Amino acid sequence: MTDTITIRPCLREEWPAFAECDYAMWRDIGVDPDGISDGWREKVLRFMKNAAETAHLQGYVALRGGRIIGSAAGHLYAEISPNVFEPSFRRIGYLWGVYVAPEYRGQGIAGKLTEAVVAHLASVGCTQIRLHASPAGRPVYEKLGFAPSIEMVLKLPTSAAK
Repeated sequence: MTDTITIRPCLREEWPAFAECDYAMWRDIGVDPDGISDGWREKVLRFMKNAAETAHLQGYVALRGGRIIGSAAGHLYAEISPNVFEPSFRRIGYLWGVYVAPEYRGQGIAGKLTEAVVAHLASVGCTQIRLHASPAGRPVYEKLGFAPSIEMVLKLPTSAAK
């Protein structure tokens, strides 16, 4: 078995494995399984299909010995308010799903996956990229030039009704 790590675009038939990485990422940052909805895998796959068709989604995987050990994806950011800007002035990409299996962390794999997504988003005309970083991920992104943003969050109490 080789120790070589390969970063390459994620094939559609690998999307289920990508979804597993996404789930593992949420668990690793402390989300309780009860907080993750039933059908999460199908929701991720449906999202990926839609974003691939409408928002230039491209996932990337890190492989060692043919096994997926990491993931990351990027696509055009879904606007949350009217976008009145020309794409050449502001076209936003979104980076998500960055995950590396615990036994492979600290080797620069997350950074290489992120760089692949950044290159993809630049190739589709993005002028900026947004992401939500975990505390562990923040240094990776800062090293690559990401800066804290002015986004603010107000957490509301959770309702007992579902």
